[in-house]
Amino acid sequence: MKLGITIGDMNGIGPEVILKALANPLILKKCTPVIYGSSKVLSYHKNMIPDINIQLTNISTAEHAQKGRINVIKLWGRKYKYNLG
Repeated sequence: MKLGITIGDMNGIGPEVILKALANPLILKKCTPVIYGSSKVLSYHKNMIPDINIQLTNISTAEHAQKGRINVIKLWGRKYKYNLG
């Protein structure tokens, strides 16, 4: 089962919550996550979370989602200004 997830506000808590939830290896056994957002934004947040070891896989469409991986579909093609709340 594929599970689509949006990160919401890139400066909000959404990316952190998503990454922490997907760090649980049981999640990848139950579903194939497809995050709609940006791997750059997610990587930025990932680097701020201590002791998290997950890999992100960039894909172009949900049809290309790989089982057992955290898939990311890029929605933004511009530079980001991080201003965490």
